[in-house]
Amino acid sequence: MKISRPGFYAICILVIAGLVALLLPAFFAAHESHGNSHCSYYLSRLYKGLHVYVARFGNNQYYPPHRGEMVWLCLVGQCGDTQQHPPDYFQNAPLRGLNELLICPDSKNHSRPTDYRGPRQILSDDLPSDLLIGADKPANHRGAGGNILRFDGSVSFRTDEDYEAALKQVE
Repeated sequence: MKISRPGFYAICILVIAGLVALLLPAFFAAHESHGNSHCSYYLSRLYKGLHVYVARFGNNQYYPPHRGEMVWLCLVGQCGDTQQHPPDYFQNAPLRGLNELLICPDSKNHSRPTDYRGPRQILSDDLPSDLLIGADKPANHRGAGGNILRFDGSVSFRTDEDYEAALKQVE
């Protein structure tokens, strides 16, 4: 004789649904944190490429002759400005071929040349170390803030008001 237990199956389904409800937000938070850390890593690599440029093409004193996002495009050899670079520059750009560094993993708009803003002024050694020289564009992290890059190479994720204030320092 088989005994039917409809209540048992309903309880099992409710327990599984409860576990899914508890774990789903943690999964999405981990996914977003992963995107933020990749983005932070990309900004850090762009900063290192900036110093390779100074060592290789700037006689250890000159930074790329650009402002804004053109600094980052210059590092991967895409700025197209042949007047201000040595003749072999575009074949030997510090980050040549690493175009993926220009795209934030959390960004959904990949039609623009880069997902990062650059410095407002041409860089030089006499600038303060806490000066912002790069930041996510606003849409990269769905309005939750963004990463900022300082002249000393530090990258940090800022939310809301802190991020909005930081955006005013870069173009």
